Amino acid sequence: MLNPGGAGESRRFALASVGFLLLWSGGFTVGTIGVRHAEPLTLLVLRYELALAALAPFYVWLRPALARRSIEWLLLAVVGFLIQVVYFGLNYFAFAHAVPAGTVALITSLQPIFVAILAPPICSASR
Repeated sequence: MLNPGGAGESRRFALASVGFLLLWSGGFTVGTIGVRHAEPLTLLVLRYELALAALAPFYVWLRPALARRSIEWLLLAVVGFLIQVVYFGLNYFAFAHAVPAGTVALITSLQPIFVAILAPPICSASR
């Protein structure tokens, strides 16, 4: 469990948690409304452009270390594809086909539970 130090750290941690929750959950409603006015892939491209514009200054300012080996870039590409194309693409596809945002949010929120249930037998079978 995370143990933030001091009252100021605790308050920032709580605010960051609430902010994340609002941004994450609000994305389902925004996606549902957005696909009424644009194709799902168009909406996703716009979302990525806005995210890039918002995060690029932080990259320039913080200068984080980048992956060095080819295998690291390959793994980043695979995870990025699964998260951005499969996860978000299927969410927006569902929105475009009139699946309610609450239903999509419930299904996607169950993913960690499915992973926790399926990972042990899959991982032990691969040994």
